Formats: sequence, C-alpha cells, structure tokens
Amino acid sequence: MRHISLQAGVLFILTVCISTLAVGTFVYAGQADQASKPIEQTSTLPATSTAVQIPTRISTKVLTKVPIEASTIVSTVRATSTAVSTAQTKSTPIVSTIPSITLTQTVPITRTAADGRNPCEEGDYLDLETDACEPLDKAFGFDFAAFDSVLPADSYTLEECTSDALSDLLMEIEDSGGTVFIPACELTVERKLFISSNTLIQGAGIGETILQVADDFTEVALQARHAKNVIVRDLTLDGAASASMLLSAWYADNILFERIEARNAEGSGLNYRYATNVTVRYSQSYGHKKWHGIASKDCFPSSSSRNSDEVDCQAQFDAKATEVDETPGVLWSNNVALYSNDLYDNGDYGLDSHASLSEVAGNWIRNNRYGAKFPDGSNLWIHNNRIEKSSRWGLFLYNTVDIEEQVSSNIAFYNNNMGANGIAQIRVKSPAKDIFLLDNSYKGRLNMIQNKGGKVYRCTGTDDVSLFSYGSRPESADKVACNLTDVASIFE
Repeated sequence: MRHISLQAGVLFILTVCISTLAVGTFVYAGQADQASKPIEQTSTLPATSTAVQIPTRISTKVLTKVPIEASTIVSTVRATSTAVSTAQTKSTPIVSTIPSITLTQTVPITRTAADGRNPCEEGDYLDLETDACEPLDKAFGFDFAAFDSVLPADSYTLEECTSDALSDLLMEIEDSGGTVFIPACELTVERKLFISSNTLIQGAGIGETILQVADDFTEVALQARHAKNVIVRDLTLDGAASASMLLSAWYADNILFERIEARNAEGSGLNYRYATNVTVRYSQSYGHKKWHGIASKDCFPSSSSRNSDEVDCQAQFDAKATEVDETPGVLWSNNVALYSNDLYDNGDYGLDSHASLSEVAGNWIRNNRYGAKFPDGSNLWIHNNRIEKSSRWGLFLYNTVDIEEQVSSNIAFYNNNMGANGIAQIRVKSPAKDIFLLDNSYKGRLNMIQNKGGKVYRCTGTDDVSLFSYGSRPESADKVACNLTDVASIFE
C-alpha cells in the first residue's frame, strides 16, 4: 500500500454566540487568493449556529483556514442564548429591538467555487479510513475556473422558509443565475425544485439548512436539469422514505455537490445522468430504501425492444434532450470525480456509477446490500476506498448495455481496503476486460473473486494474489502496471 502521510491542519469551527446582552460576529474563511464580493441582504434566521458541518466520519479532519473577505447579511434573530465554542470571535455593536436583536453577521457566501472550507486543499481528497489528505491521481470533475468566470454578482437570500418561496426564487433567476443563500431553517419540499445554469445554492450547513420532503412527495426534490455551472453545498435533504431522488443533475455540465447530507429517500440520494464534469465530495448519503447512495445510469435498454441497445439508448437521450434549444448533457456520462463520501445503509448499492473517465477515491462504503459497481464505463481510477459489510459482494464490474464502445474496461482498482463483504469481494462478468487489481487488502472471512469470463490482472507479491478464484483465474500483470507511482498513466 502507498504510504499515506497525515497532513496537519487547524479546525476552524464557526459559531454564532447570541445572548440578551451581547452578540458575537464570526468570519468564514477560505483561500487567501480568492476574493469575495460583499452584498447586503435581509433575512430572518433562527438563533442557531451557521457553522459548516462536515459529515461525522470526516469531522475529525482538521480544516486549514486563511481569512478572506466574506459577504455580509443583515439578519434578525430571536434573543436566545447559544453555547459559546472555542472559535475566534470579534465583538460587534448591537441594536436592541426587544424582543428581537438586529445584528450584522458574516455568512459563508464567498462567491467563488473553491471556498476553502473543505478538509483538504483543492487537488487532494480525504481518505476516510486514515483521516489523511492525499493528492488525487487525475484531474477529472468540476471546473472551478469555468464556474467562477460565469457566476453572476447577484446574490439572493430566501426570506420565507417554504417550498413555494424557494421555487419562486429559483424561477426568478432562471435566466440569469446567481448565488442563493438558504438560511438555517427546515423547509418542507412539496414540489420539485429546479436549479438553472450559473447558480450557487449555499446552505447554512448540514443539519442547519434542511430540505424535508413531504410524506406524499414521490419525485426528485432538487434537480439541475438542462443546466451547466451549478454548485449545491452545505445542506441536508431528507426524503421521508417517499422521494424518488433527493439531489440530481440530468443533461448537465460542470456540477459540484459538496458537504451534502442526503438521507431516507425511497429511491436514491445523489444522482447524475447524461452529465459531464461532475464532482461529488465530502458528503453523506444513507438510508435510501430501494436504491443507492450515489447513483448514475444513462440508459435503460428494453429487453423487449427489437432495436439494438445503441439505437434504444440514443432514442432515450433524444426524447428528453429536445425539451430545450441548448442541451449541455452528453449521451454517456464522463469526467467524474467521486471522493471522500460516506455511503451506508442503502437498500441496493452504496455507489453505482456508469460513467467513464472517473476517479473514485477515499470513500467509505459500508452496510449496504452491495458495495460498489461500475458498469459500462472505461478508464476508471478506483483507489483508497474502504468497502465493507456488504450483504452480498463488495465490487461488481460488468455491462448493462450491449454496445462495444461502452464495454467496462481499463479499470485500475488499487490500494482499496476490502472488509467483510458477503459471498464475494469482487465480481467480474464478461465482456468486462483490462481490469487491474493492484495492491488491495482483503479482510473478510471469504476473500473470493468471482470472474465469469472477464479479463483481470493482478500483481505478484500482493494481497490480490491471495483471493480465491471462482471461475476465470486472474492473470499476472506486468511490472509497468504494478508500479503505482505511474498509475495515473497506466492506460496511456
């Protein structure tokens, strides 16, 4: 296994101290070279901390912070005492309007894509097993520079915490985009909410901004559809065991979901389809009744169709792509980065990604019916994930479409920690090919690879050789492939 060094940092916890006598003001900080554009808005917030919350397993990682200018919002809050934390504070004058207090409070709107509040620097991921930051091997996913170049200066704050109010606000900026701040509140989602292009949805933090789906709501709660350049961050979505999906990007380009808690959907939590340049990171997705924590599938070919899968898949794409004049989507999802996510207690897979050109790193995938699967995709770097306690198996590589260009192939699976996973650690099924198992560890009682005709390679002297083979036996990889220092270029 590659040695992973723990990088030091400092946890910059952000809280608001409110009492009947004094009010504290705090600054959310990010990277020093990223300018924020202040804008004054008016909102009504409950007296609660707006500190950014990192998922439970991630919270032990220290955050490295450098102060920058933050946007200012004038808020009216109830005069209720709040516990003081160890965060740095600055005193600020208050104007008492008993029984309310009017104060100036800085909130986490930095107006830049990379806001500097993640556990690791840009270009790194957090390994949830070791709690250490490590460099990503590829540069897939969200394009920060492209987003910053098109994000409008306009900023809006949700003043009424209702589904109708949020829907009206999102429709108001449909043609322009902008930054939408949803303050700390619990909002009942009663209608599907759509995000337009060039938009940043900024919550007050996991467990602070909560989008709670109504009990009879069965659709997608929040969706970027026919949209590009979108960020959604710092909020909780609860599916009430009824929503089909919680947060999704369909026919989309340049999408970032970060610091999201997605829980309790009937279907799946976080989803992308017909999408490119997608990053999902530092998020939790759990407790989804039927399907997956993170889900992606572009085509559902019909077994009864007389057409080829290629024809059927193109027809499915065209049927929805023609809804608008300009469609940023792609027929087959690609250029995806999925890292440092906690995916657990889901009814099917913790992670289901059909995308090509992807890096999947540092995730913790546990207590799902199945661990992770990667059908129909090629050129994948899957590493430093912990996959354990799956009821059936840990990893599945196969195809769902009969299209030559979509054969599951060129897959590097390395430095992963495979715990106890049901009947098999790994399943491979033809026509999947050119799969490289490189220096993984296996800690289950039954460490088996079930291979039905797939082309699999492994390196001598590694724990991968200890796997019991059921079906086609993996072949020995050459020394070049086994050199993990060059793994980024393994398929070149």
